[in-house]
This record gives sequence, structure tokens and C-alpha cells, in this order.
Amino acid sequence: MQRSSSQNALEGMDMSLGFVGVGLFFIIWVAVLVAIIALTVYGAIVTYRLALFYAQQQSPEQAGLIAAVATVASVIFGLAPVVGAVGLVLHFTGNLPYAKRVG
Repeated sequence: MQRSSSQNALEGMDMSLGFVGVGLFFIIWVAVLVAIIALTVYGAIVTYRLALFYAQQQSPEQAGLIAAVATVASVIFGLAPVVGAVGLVLHFTGNLPYAKRVG
């Protein structure tokens, strides 16, 4: 059975669309991974600064230890990306207690 040139072209297009789909999936996967890592880092920073802010009544050594333990715990238990997302919202609304209000 002979194949027409249009059938060959369609098969080639299916193959190239497969590569495009895999490429888009990979790009989106990497973008999501980078966003999660960025939120985790920002969440760890927000956790540390909030813990220092609320532990001001303690001695500087105790406040630093409390902040470090809270930060490590938030990263280990997976709360840092959530804190990062909430911290971004609070930052842009000007409601972070340790930061100056913008505007």
C-alpha cells in the first residue's frame, strides 16, 4: 500500500508536536520547581525575621536561637513555601510587622 505525501507530512507533524509537548512540559515543570524553591527561600527569610521580631524581649542569643529553630522547623515541615506566599501578600499590602510601610 502506497502512502501519500500528505500522510507522511501528518506523521511528521505528530512527531514534532510530541517534541513540542515534551518541551513545554519540561519548561513548565522547571518553572514550577524554581517558583517553589524561591517561595521556600523567601519563606525561610520571613520566618527568621518574624521570629526575631517577636522574640525581641529575650536576650539576643536566645532570640537568634528561637528564630533559627523556627526557621529550620518551617523548612523541614514544609511550611516555608506557605509562609513565603503569605509573606509576599503581606509585603505588598504593607502589613509585615518588621518592615516599613511603603508609600
